[in-house]
Amino acid sequence: MTLNIFDDAAETRLAQHGEIRHLERGERLVAAGEAADTLYFVRSGRFHVVVGGAVIAEISEGDPIGEIAFFSGARRTADVVAARDSEVLALDRTAWEGAAQMPGVVDGVLKSLSERLGAAVPHVPRLAAAPPKVVVLVPAGGKAVEADFAKPFAKALSGAAPLRARDIPADLRDDPRGIARWLLAREGEADTRVIWIEGLEETAFAVAALRQSDLCMLVGDVRSASALNGLERLALTLYRPEARHLVLLREPEAPISGTAAWIEPRAPHLHHHVATQADISRAGRLVSGRGLGLILAGGGALCCAHLGIARALDEAGVQIDMYGGTSGGAAMAIALAAGLDPMEVLRRSQDIFVRSGALKKLTIPIHALLDHHPFDSRLQEHYGMYLLEDLPVPVLAVSTSLTRNGIYLHRTGDAWKAVRASGSLPGLLPPVVTDSGEVLIDGGIVDNLPIAPMQELKLGPNIVVGLSQLQEWRLQSRYESLPGRLDLARDLVLRRRDPQDFPRIMQLLQKSMAVTSRRAHAAACMQGNVLVVPPIPPELGLMDWHAGERLAEIGYAHMRAQIDAGLLEEIVT
Repeated sequence: MTLNIFDDAAETRLAQHGEIRHLERGERLVAAGEAADTLYFVRSGRFHVVVGGAVIAEISEGDPIGEIAFFSGARRTADVVAARDSEVLALDRTAWEGAAQMPGVVDGVLKSLSERLGAAVPHVPRLAAAPPKVVVLVPAGGKAVEADFAKPFAKALSGAAPLRARDIPADLRDDPRGIARWLLAREGEADTRVIWIEGLEETAFAVAALRQSDLCMLVGDVRSASALNGLERLALTLYRPEARHLVLLREPEAPISGTAAWIEPRAPHLHHHVATQADISRAGRLVSGRGLGLILAGGGALCCAHLGIARALDEAGVQIDMYGGTSGGAAMAIALAAGLDPMEVLRRSQDIFVRSGALKKLTIPIHALLDHHPFDSRLQEHYGMYLLEDLPVPVLAVSTSLTRNGIYLHRTGDAWKAVRASGSLPGLLPPVVTDSGEVLIDGGIVDNLPIAPMQELKLGPNIVVGLSQLQEWRLQSRYESLPGRLDLARDLVLRRRDPQDFPRIMQLLQKSMAVTSRRAHAAACMQGNVLVVPPIPPELGLMDWHAGERLAEIGYAHMRAQIDAGLLEEIVT
């Protein structure tokens, strides 16, 4: 044991007065609201500080636990839960009074109190995510984890070979605590350690590996049964949802289907479809915090510029590990995640909006101005064959939930419904209602550039593509000049419009959604991301799908220039 706040002599004296306690992963050491009658020091393992179900801090080996409440006489303000099998030195008030008489002990605790109080803030944020130090591979379903995945995945993650049961010294193989200590000693030998549970049996090694890791990778083969096995059930009790990933192995040419049957009982934070070495590398990047995301803003027809940007990235060999988008950006993100060529996506967009005129048919304006049936039919034609969870590359789409007054994140289910919901411009199209009765409209209302949802799902950099120019929008027209209905009817019949006329519905909707984009623009470059804003001509708007090819070329030329200028060198390497 090495306690960070004491010298060696003081540490030895302190240990003479305390009691050693062992805690299993998931066991609660401290409960919010209880009296602070005991002071703890972490001898081994790791603890999470939990408030309102969120992990707000991590306490590691050598650190004290609960010293502020212990000395102030206050009650505990948070739960403290073992994040690994752990060991603490516990001192009640009587033991502390004895230890405090010894030189060096009080000075060490005062140092810790000073540091903790100096770092205290009125509102405690959620703990910033960090890449896992130890990842355990656990067989999912009815098949063991084979070397064809375990070895290249470990290499992609850290370059070090995975640890497995046969590596354990013979005298420790039946000693769970001995195995745990051995695994802990190996942890520092690589940036990220991979532990490989090869078989389905609940051995001492398997249990110790599950209790001593930060992230659990459930590895299943789609050719086997998807039912939970015993090791998985244990893992689900030990790992919070954000610390669970699912890997689904398949043959390279096999179509992806049936993912929902694997996801539903496991509720993973992310799932990875793996058929090739490139897929293994992508999973490694996403787990290690190096995965590259492409985030696409909403903007109706202006989203055709995204396709030119995607084409330029493809030509430059940039590997996108996850896509995300809102409204029209969601439609493009989903199509790209499905593996479609950017120019094929442009062709399909032109078919939906130009050749078929899916958004040009009016209806009786009770639920909306436009008849949604032609639009829904075209979306089903081009997106109806996809489920989000079956796409080869992870993707997210954002809608606005009028039920929860916030963001609704699409990650599973029908792709066409996700596109339809994320692009349901209020007033123009009726909302989408989910099977549970949730009412969804265009995601651009609350988050037109979904950086935060992407960063909740993955660590690492993102290429963030905005469509809002940053110049101020001011009008020459006066509110008093807004015409009445008869004047409007005459102007429509005569096709007469003053350039300084009051803005129209689509222009107002476009500018309204740009408000959230501009806030995101300001934050994007401060979070390790790269912001790309192609120069969209001011005369083009949400409904100008006839200009799709022109917009794609604008996006392509702008992205090529950015790549040539070295904009992506740091985040791609």
